[in-house]
Amino acid sequence: MKRGREILADFAAPFIIAFLAVIAAQNWLGSFDAEIIGDSASHYVSGMFVADLLRHGLSHPIERLRDFAGHYPLVGIGHWPPLYYGIEALWSILVPFDQRMLLLSAATAALVAASIYALVRPRLGVVAALFGASAFVLSPLVLSAVTSVMLDIAVAFGCLIATGLFAQFLRTGRALPAILFAVTAAMTLMTKGNAGSLVLMPLIAIAATRRFDRLRSPWLWIGIPIVLILAGPWYLYTHKMVEVGYRGSVGSSYAIQALATDLSALLLAAGVGIGLSSIGGAWLALHKPRALDPLWGSLFAMAISVLIFQSIVPAGLEPRYMIPAVPPMIALAALFICRIQQDWMRKAGYILLLLLLLPGFPAIPRQMNLGIGDAVKEALRFMPANNRALLIVAEAKGEGAAISELVRMRDPSSDVFAVRGVRLLGGGGYNNQDYVPRYTSLDQVAAVLRTYRIPLLLLRDQDKPDGWAHIKQVAQLVARDPDRFQLVWTGKGGRLYRLTDNIGVPGDGKMLTDLSAPHALSGGEAGGKQ
Repeated sequence: MKRGREILADFAAPFIIAFLAVIAAQNWLGSFDAEIIGDSASHYVSGMFVADLLRHGLSHPIERLRDFAGHYPLVGIGHWPPLYYGIEALWSILVPFDQRMLLLSAATAALVAASIYALVRPRLGVVAALFGASAFVLSPLVLSAVTSVMLDIAVAFGCLIATGLFAQFLRTGRALPAILFAVTAAMTLMTKGNAGSLVLMPLIAIAATRRFDRLRSPWLWIGIPIVLILAGPWYLYTHKMVEVGYRGSVGSSYAIQALATDLSALLLAAGVGIGLSSIGGAWLALHKPRALDPLWGSLFAMAISVLIFQSIVPAGLEPRYMIPAVPPMIALAALFICRIQQDWMRKAGYILLLLLLLPGFPAIPRQMNLGIGDAVKEALRFMPANNRALLIVAEAKGEGAAISELVRMRDPSSDVFAVRGVRLLGGGGYNNQDYVPRYTSLDQVAAVLRTYRIPLLLLRDQDKPDGWAHIKQVAQLVARDPDRFQLVWTGKGGRLYRLTDNIGVPGDGKMLTDLSAPHALSGGEAGGKQ
């Protein structure tokens, strides 16, 4: 009975409180009224594909992936590993009401906050643990991430649990925590590739804690084959697709640029107070490591590993990639403040560090309703039964939002072909620097619309079109040939046209599938980022 109360106090209660706090923040930031855009749209669509697999059996998954992605060409499996998509799928079955996976994002963030609490409370006390959980939930970088369906908080959770397990191995030298660390590391790698920072953490942690005797333990090295067996085949099979998404190349120039971006992101995530205090905590962990729990040296190693990994691997310069380093920084800051002798001063220190997060709040973007959900509803209403296809000509966020809304509203018995304008009329996908229009004249554009028998067009040209020339081409074509484009709806989400040349013409599902579906998981055509 006592153990049950301890679990409730150390994990369940903090989780519930953090979960409710994050949902309140999501509501405040407008998440529940906004469409899903960017990478989040791909993560959402991928999870819904896996949910479809689970509901209707796991037979012929590759063929079904090709069919689903042919209809909704935003499936990111291959560019990203599948574990979180499986979790999304289970969540959608267990929590079937429409919440755009935002409650899963909230639950994931709450898991991290509760884990910080559970790690800190037995070592530094309740006040320090409350500070740690609160600081994570209030982090501007975390609040920015929970407004959508992103993988970085899930990676942060896996990295934190893996760090705690490795610290347990350093403390005891036993097999179980070493094996569990390896399994957790593999599962986190199967969530997202930037969990590769866990590969660097063990040796840095051993050096930081001066536990060099653990290098002679066979249990340390048994983790290598475990990770290779559980995660290696996936990365071997999909590495070409992942490399397509790299922005830059390995070298000092990228490392310097990445380091500047990442340090700025950590300053936003943790604030000046936690940032400086975490340096003080790291100094304590490194100064007399044998006198402290190896958890502190391991947390330092985790934070440093994230910085090193993101500086080496040219995956892009995204502040959210630093989220896995935030829990270690918060815990190290709590360790530093805990060394203050007077109780009132310690409590005042924790409060001050939380208040110093507030200047970062203006940087948290509010989620905006683009009106695309309304446009998609109208498109489904006007869609002919024998040709269920919608050409989406919009900027990147609009294109992704329209596809995710089609998936959210889908009737599995009557799937829609969402035809991406950037794929039919352009090339290079979501990255503007890769983009080129496929056609040079309006007559060529008109011909391809007839060839693919497009019955409906959703056109969004009111926003800056990301440099995508085909948006301007289609708008010019509509203006030039108004008799071929019948306006059936207009609103905030764009303008919906019926293509009169294709009225009554049956759709060609094979042609549209060949256009949109991935040809191989290991190539450069599948996935969310093209």
